[in-house]
Amino acid sequence: MSSSAESQENDLPATQERQKGRTSWEIEELASVGILSALSLVAIFYFASGWAISDEGVGVPPSQRLHVFLIYTSEWAGIFGGFLVLVALGLVWWQVDGWTERLADLDTAEESDSTIGDSNEAITHLLRNRSLSTACGVLCVAGLLASVGGVVGYAIGAGGDLGVPWGSVLGPIGQLLGFLVLAAVGVVAIVRLRATCTDALDIDDPPTSAP
Repeated sequence: MSSSAESQENDLPATQERQKGRTSWEIEELASVGILSALSLVAIFYFASGWAISDEGVGVPPSQRLHVFLIYTSEWAGIFGGFLVLVALGLVWWQVDGWTERLADLDTAEESDSTIGDSNEAITHLLRNRSLSTACGVLCVAGLLASVGGVVGYAIGAGGDLGVPWGSVLGPIGQLLGFLVLAAVGVVAIVRLRATCTDALDIDDPPTSAP
């Protein structure tokens, strides 16, 4: 056997060990990351836009500046934004459901190097999707605050001295209220999803000390 072949054979266990430490991303996880990242960028830029526009008005009444700021910062929190959050959350739920069942099956299987590696992979995916559910929750809360602020902003415009007709703000207010409904559904789903992850991973179980 040549020295190069012997070197490759000696390096094989180390290569296999490195591959075990890497857990690939599922397409559903990548899609969730993409949706949440894109929606977060849109929300941040709308917030920055509202801040910049409201700060430019010299001599503008404070109520009008507040109206503009609240309206711009809530532009992303409509039905479409809420739908995207639920789509990302649905992909996360799909992953958690599948990997939870996989981990349960592995717990009842005979222990071997293969089952240990598969269990580590399932645990990694569950932890990853638990983090993604946290990101969904952050966007839901941010959207809830933006929606409430947007409703207040439209109310300021229509009910104050700005002269905005109520008929022109009812549609946008409906969009924001729709996001509130979708975000509330998302929050309930996130609580249940995280409880599922916690039960599957035994996160609350205290570590046992070695004898």
